[in-house]
Amino acid sequence: PLAGVGLAAAFYGVLSGVGRHDPKTILAYSSVSQMGLMTMVLGFALLPAADAARGLVPGLLIFVLVHGLAKGALFLGVGVAKAAGRNTPRSLLVLAGLLLAGLVLAGLPFTAGAVVKQVLKEGADLLPEAWRCFFGGLIALSAAGTMLLLGTFAWRVRDAMPAADKAIPSGMVVAWAGLLGLVLLALPLAGMVLPLPGEGLPSGMKSIVEGLWPIGLGLLGAGLYRRLSRGGAERQGLDGLLLAGLEGALGAAWLRLRASGLWSPESGSGDPMGRAIRLLNSRWVQRVSDRIEERLLAWPTVGVVFVGLLLGFVFLAWRGVA
Repeated sequence: PLAGVGLAAAFYGVLSGVGRHDPKTILAYSSVSQMGLMTMVLGFALLPAADAARGLVPGLLIFVLVHGLAKGALFLGVGVAKAAGRNTPRSLLVLAGLLLAGLVLAGLPFTAGAVVKQVLKEGADLLPEAWRCFFGGLIALSAAGTMLLLGTFAWRVRDAMPAADKAIPSGMVVAWAGLLGLVLLALPLAGMVLPLPGEGLPSGMKSIVEGLWPIGLGLLGAGLYRRLSRGGAERQGLDGLLLAGLEGALGAAWLRLRASGLWSPESGSGDPMGRAIRLLNSRWVQRVSDRIEERLLAWPTVGVVFVGLLLGFVFLAWRGVA
């Protein structure tokens, strides 16, 4: 069940984000999709085949590392792209860097993303025959969905580029280039503290083809979507459709409850909906939430959290090896 929920979340993120226009919003939905895949690996690791399932845990840690580095490079790359002219050499470099990080996330052969994809397949192989075919086929399609989302992200970034190059802080460029380098070196770095799953980096023509066709399918889908939606308004994703349906159902249920006579404000129960709305709109709640958000967005806070997570990752990896 946990693996099934993760698989559903992987496609939910793609179907909710592909119609968005804001590049960072697309990346946020991509993270939802990737978290779904991580949840699926966690579900595989809980299977009764204890020895084989436990072997998936290092692969899950590599997945976390790759996603964190690649997604950091993509988010920072959006800021770099805002200073790159649309038809200048700088824009080509920026878009190439963004596509590189996206390709790694989608499982580009000979990168850490290919090992992540191998971990997903190995987990699916632990399932009974019927479920093995089901999950195995959808895992390949999830890679195509990842590339569809990130391909759409790339051309949304290009559409938002200015007409000419602008000044950009050198520190941002250095940080972005450093993150891209870490994305490419994620596998050897992880291999220093973690046992690589299976036989390590997949090789051979079959593995290359299996890694490339979902990427090609995703890029083709992104190109077709761009052509069909050029100049169109932002489309509502799966999340909006589900929330609209849920809101309508709850509203209808609330009206039926009030009309049934079972709910009587005069009986002393009051109007909880009204009280909740007044509380959420109160100045105290708004002030507290604004202060928390301001503190979380501060660079010192982000830096401390990032370093803490990195140290925690190294500690867990070391304990796992020990």
